[in-house]
Amino acid sequence: MPSNVFPLKALALTLATVSSFALAQEPELEEVVVTATRTEKPVFYSPRATTLISAEELALNTGQSVAELLKDVPGVNIIDSGQAGMQRIRLRGEDSSRIAILVDGQQITDHRGEGVPLTLDMNTIERIEVVRGSGSVLYGSQALGGVVNFITRKGGSKAVAGDLGLGYNGATGGETFSGSLYGQLAGTEYRLSGISNDLGLRDTPVGELDNTGAESSAWSLYLGRQFEKHRLEAHLEDVDANSDVYVDPQVIIDNGLTDYIVAIPQRDRRKAALFYTGDNLSQSLVKLQVNGYRQVSDRIFQNATFSPFMNTSSDSESQLETRGALLQADWALGDNHYLIAGVNSLRDDLMQDRLSSVSFPTMPFLDRQTPGHDEAQLKSDALFVQDQWAITDDLELVAGARHYRMRSALLETDRPDLDVARQRDSKTIEAVSLVWEFAPRLLLRTSYNEGYVFPSLLQTAVGAQAGSRYVNPNPALEPESSDNFELGLRVERDRWSLDLSAFYTDADNYIDHLYCSAADNCQIPGSASRPSKLYKNVGRAETQGVEMVLSFDISESAELYGTTTWMQREIQFNTTPDSVATDNSGIPSLRAVAGLRQSGQFAQSDYWLDIYLRGETDSAEEDEVGTITENAGWGTVNLAAGIEFGSEQRYRLVLRGLNLGDKLYSSATENLLAPGRHLQLKFSVHL
Repeated sequence: MPSNVFPLKALALTLATVSSFALAQEPELEEVVVTATRTEKPVFYSPRATTLISAEELALNTGQSVAELLKDVPGVNIIDSGQAGMQRIRLRGEDSSRIAILVDGQQITDHRGEGVPLTLDMNTIERIEVVRGSGSVLYGSQALGGVVNFITRKGGSKAVAGDLGLGYNGATGGETFSGSLYGQLAGTEYRLSGISNDLGLRDTPVGELDNTGAESSAWSLYLGRQFEKHRLEAHLEDVDANSDVYVDPQVIIDNGLTDYIVAIPQRDRRKAALFYTGDNLSQSLVKLQVNGYRQVSDRIFQNATFSPFMNTSSDSESQLETRGALLQADWALGDNHYLIAGVNSLRDDLMQDRLSSVSFPTMPFLDRQTPGHDEAQLKSDALFVQDQWAITDDLELVAGARHYRMRSALLETDRPDLDVARQRDSKTIEAVSLVWEFAPRLLLRTSYNEGYVFPSLLQTAVGAQAGSRYVNPNPALEPESSDNFELGLRVERDRWSLDLSAFYTDADNYIDHLYCSAADNCQIPGSASRPSKLYKNVGRAETQGVEMVLSFDISESAELYGTTTWMQREIQFNTTPDSVATDNSGIPSLRAVAGLRQSGQFAQSDYWLDIYLRGETDSAEEDEVGTITENAGWGTVNLAAGIEFGSEQRYRLVLRGLNLGDKLYSSATENLLAPGRHLQLKFSVHL
């Protein structure tokens, strides 16, 4: 077991240091977040490691991907899986399939293996709340590693207002066009938004990378109306996306192929949602929330291999329909207890059609095609409860529990060797936190949270393709689970602030796919030369780390800032009786960002400058068969500047120069080489 001594010593040392400061002036009240406890609470008093990306920060973004907004959050790593336009995130080392992605508190589900791609419309996001560490008690399965909640913009106070935006990315020659119309008419708030992204091939210090283009477009409509204590809202969203998939030429050579092509020509999502909120309905019923949504996700996935003697291809077209509902009641029980209780229900229906082809250039009479059709369903129902108990004015205990009832089933298939199977699970998990403000604006917190991930429909029902091999589903899989411990410190003074978190996670029953053996009795075993695979519970991991966010005001207009993540992750693949643990998890032990930001006024215009360094140490990743892949550490110098000008500062221009040293590198969790030296630009106007 990895030692936990370093994180605790680091936290204790910092506590001793910051306690010696005695600066009298308190800062202004912080912004409020809702994700950490499902209730409104200032960031400073959140019992969990929480990062807020505000509307002001989002306005200065110049990227074309939502994932770029998150890359400097402590504990976050970006994943591309070879898909430049469909990035995902990892949190504290956990894969994206173990991260809950929410939009206004409603989950985007995905049963296609890689996790949820962040193809959201950046133009509609008001703020982003990131809870690092398990959120399974409040947000259900898939929140083992954390929760990312994208909270969207609503209407406006004027009758009619609007925004237009234009962006350019020099790394891809990519262009972004966005616009929104919003306001309030006859008491009804509204917002209509649209965006279009076009990414060309990625330019790196060694030239352009083939198959790295992507396109996306989206539109959305929001309507909301207040009726005294009651509020009704509706939200429609439509996202269309497609992406090339980069394949390393070495993979083609190593497998004796002449070519290997992968593409995702469709990754679309449509959603309709309704929300009701009632405030102060009685003396004890503080809030009542009811919401529901229907979401449909369409994907086309294509891959083909070519060799001198045999060509293979596999095309799949799938549709995932999600229906979700939530009922939550907030109760004030006396002066010291704030209780929330709720019911959460999700239903996923997956339907896929596939066509597998094999052709022989020298023997075309052996060519064959195999069509297929599968339908599967996952039902999730849960009860949750949480009590916030103010023991004293400075000490608060937060305790909660969630009871799951999960059912998955393969409803229909035309694979003659695949049995129609069902899986069920019922489990209760708990979480508890303690928050103590032992001096003004000096806060210590600790927490324990259980994590839970029920297997996906690919893993239990329909299976998947791994290259040219079929991966058998396994209805006997156990849910992935974890125990998460956290200790944190927050300090705010008139000129500096610190947010420090030390964490330890023990996770078990990780699911991966391995080659079928005779003992597995795979339903579709493949051939002797090309055996199939099977999903199994094969792994466990212990992760420990320290995350730090620090800022210091040099003057009223200049600020030093930095974020650092130190992490050690030990993984064990239980594939053989003599399997041993490895620290080669693919996660760098240290990742940091540090910069100097200045703001001011010039000729009645507001401006800001930001020079910052970003980097990570080297890393290595060992797979279940012992193959080690190394990744070099890297560091980049970056510069950003922006100005707001014109009547009421209605025009904004933001420039960002990235990787100014033209460093050749790739992040540890990304397949693609990072862009070389390039410029990003964003111009917007408020109408």
